Amino acid sequence: MGKLLESSESLVSLAFLKRSNTRLDDNRVKLNSRPAPAYAKSFHLSVGNGGKSALVLFALALLIPSSQGCGESGPATGPVVGVVTLDGEPLQSGSVRLSNAEGYGAIANVQEDGSFRFETDIEVGTYTVTVLPPEPPAPGDPPPEKKLPRPDIPRLYQSEQSSPLTIEVTDSSNELNITLEK
Repeated sequence: MGKLLESSESLVSLAFLKRSNTRLDDNRVKLNSRPAPAYAKSFHLSVGNGGKSALVLFALALLIPSSQGCGESGPATGPVVGVVTLDGEPLQSGSVRLSNAEGYGAIANVQEDGSFRFETDIEVGTYTVTVLPPEPPAPGDPPPEKKLPRPDIPRLYQSEQSSPLTIEVTDSSNELNITLEK
C-alpha cells in the first residue's frame, strides 16, 4: 500500500494541489505553503497505489461544491388564491386555469364555496385566466360523492383566446376574485 500524506497540510482537491506549488517526490504529496481548507482536514489520501486513491479523491473534490448548491434560486413565484362567482353566487364546481404566453399553465379546482387555491406557487408574470366547468367522470371512475349542478359558464371565459380575464402574479400574496356574468 502507498504512503499516507503527511502533516496538517494534506488536501483533498487535486486542482488545489496543482495551484498551490506542490512537490511530488517518493510517492508523497507535500504542500509548500497553503494550509488545507476546513472541509479537507478530515480526509487522508493514500498515493502510490496506481493513483486509484487520487482518482477517488478528485471525484470527491468535484462533488463537494455541487452538494452545497450554487446559491441560485429558481424564478420568483407567488401564491394565488381567490373566489369565483357567477351572477353573484359562488361557483360550486369547476376549475380556474392560468396560462401565459410562454405556454406555462396551472389549474386549481373550485370548491363548493367558490374558493380556489393553486397547490404550488405560480411564476411571476402576466396570465390569461379561464374558468372551466368540471370534467365529467371518466368511464369506469366512481361517481362523485356529492353531485353538484354543472355550472353554465359562458363560453367567453372558457377559452384563452376570448377570455378578458388576466392576472399579474407577483412574488407576494395574489388574490384573484373572478366575477362572471351571463
